[in-house]
Amino acid sequence: MSKLELPAFSGPLTATAMNEWLLRCKQEFEVFQLDYPSFAYPNGSRDRFLIVHAGNKISDNGVTHDLADWWRSTEISNFNNNWDEFKHQIMAQSLGSHWLAHTLKAYFTTRQEGRNADTYLRELNELRSVISNSKISKISKAVYGDEVFKYLMLYNSAPAAVEQILDRYDIVTVSVTDVKEKIQKATPRNPPDSQAGNSDQVSAPDNSGSPSHFNPDGYIMPEYWGSTSSAYKGSPYAEITNFNDINHLPYQSRTIKGVTKITLWGDKSNRFAGYSFDLEDHYDSWTMGNPPPARIEQTTSAQMILQQGEYVNVVTLGFDAPFCIRSMRITTTNPLGPGQSLQWPAITPGRVKTLAAPNGWKVVGFRGIFNDGDRIFRGLGLILAPL
Repeated sequence: MSKLELPAFSGPLTATAMNEWLLRCKQEFEVFQLDYPSFAYPNGSRDRFLIVHAGNKISDNGVTHDLADWWRSTEISNFNNNWDEFKHQIMAQSLGSHWLAHTLKAYFTTRQEGRNADTYLRELNELRSVISNSKISKISKAVYGDEVFKYLMLYNSAPAAVEQILDRYDIVTVSVTDVKEKIQKATPRNPPDSQAGNSDQVSAPDNSGSPSHFNPDGYIMPEYWGSTSSAYKGSPYAEITNFNDINHLPYQSRTIKGVTKITLWGDKSNRFAGYSFDLEDHYDSWTMGNPPPARIEQTTSAQMILQQGEYVNVVTLGFDAPFCIRSMRITTTNPLGPGQSLQWPAITPGRVKTLAAPNGWKVVGFRGIFNDGDRIFRGLGLILAPL
């Protein structure tokens, strides 16, 4: 009996990851159509058949739980039996209504700077793929076509590559392939020393809250302190929630601007209960601490407003018992003046753990685990973006 088998989707909720999953679903469906050319599609719609099967492959666990809930509660007729409409709606549901505008901005502003050629070219190609598979592809192929892509790739690359290509080729007639090859030859394929030194502070990737590596969108997730969800597996007293701010951050770390406001929360037991972040020119702000601070009785809070150019570079966790975060202190650096420090709750913990961003990076969010049972943060790590 013929059966369409599609890949499951469990995150991360980034434009790149979602685009790759949607492309794989489409490719598998095309193979299915070749294998079963006489298959009778329910309601006579191939797109509807693909939409139903893809939606049912969204994981109900982890970061895609809310997306799975949305899928189950959405009438299939809302997609007009159209695969492109389904793609657009699921991206908007996951990434916000302005996801395409942010992706376009990243596409036109992503620069190589000190990165190796392979990383830079991969990032640009991923952005190009997202755009070419979006609704905008129906409007103007010029946005992601070879001519525009060639100029973007060249003029945002390292100066050495730009000089060599302009000296050797007619920029009007040079091919995309020639530009790629010259960028790879003119710039190192391995990360420069300034980034290689940071790699010792990161380890294998994991989206569940344990130590992580370079995210495909250019963020890094270095040292992680505390427990992981696997430590509580089978415990009748634990209601563990994994959280990861990567799901709220802009697509592509190099498009991120500054953190403008940070709020730290405490509960009635004078214990750290959550935080909220606001980003400049970003459609989303978010609160972490599950349940959010608004649901915690007698919640207290303290705020810090960051100035233009100021950024978070050190986070200090206070704890009295192992893997039981009691307080958080945020420390900033300001190139134009003195930095700031905010701690809440304002207590003197028995022990502290300091997490710091390496040179050239700033803290833009966190990841970790929260125990809903006792409302305690049991682990936390940084998410970093380049300055």
